[in-house]
Amino acid sequence: RVMKLHRKFVDEISSLAKKYDGQFTGPYGLGGMVAFTVFEGDFNKTKEFTNKLFANGVISFIAGKNPTRVRFLMPVMAIEESDISEVAKIIDSTMESTLKEEK
Repeated sequence: RVMKLHRKFVDEISSLAKKYDGQFTGPYGLGGMVAFTVFEGDFNKTKEFTNKLFANGVISFIAGKNPTRVRFLMPVMAIEESDISEVAKIIDSTMESTLKEEK
């Protein structure tokens, strides 16, 4: 079950990495812990992005230094694949709005 959920999240993150080539890389991690890098791992931009995700309804946290990554620890006993799809949509819309703000 854990690896099935991991694969779903990895597939979703991989699609976003292709869509936002250069501004979004990953996925990284194993099992219920999945991460990606935005804005080349810049600490301040990554922190701001996680704050926006939270405001949009997704709990994530930052991890690492050079690069700083957006990290998730999925509640594997309580999450469904459809939840992962919803999270991916929120990540996508948050990324899109963040890039528009930068222009």
